[in-house]
Amino acid sequence: MKIDSKKMILLFGLLLGVGVLAARAQKPEWQLHIDWCIQNSDAGGSVDCADKYAVTYPECILAGGRSCLMKKAIQSAKDGDYANAYRLAQICQCHNVTARDEIRDAGQKAVGDYLKTK
Repeated sequence: MKIDSKKMILLFGLLLGVGVLAARAQKPEWQLHIDWCIQNSDAGGSVDCADKYAVTYPECILAGGRSCLMKKAIQSAKDGDYANAYRLAQICQCHNVTARDEIRDAGQKAVGDYLKTK
């Protein structure tokens, strides 16, 4: 049976897409919230809870926003400071109570262990 190359590419793309969706669906919501923070580099006026940034890493307000804060959280986790990593992950989602609470409920160890993998 011969399958033309266009159909093969379409089939491959479909299978790849299904695989990506399946992998995403397997992650707990709190990890998806952290992943969003890691990739969100809006800064300045887009930073929510600037007062919390100001007492932790004020430089993140002007450059990098949530992504900057999460770089600090990742480094804290890798340095074994899970308490700081956990706190920063929650600050990142201060604008979204549901997301913040899911991160909080995951617990310090789970959040720290996850950030260590980044």
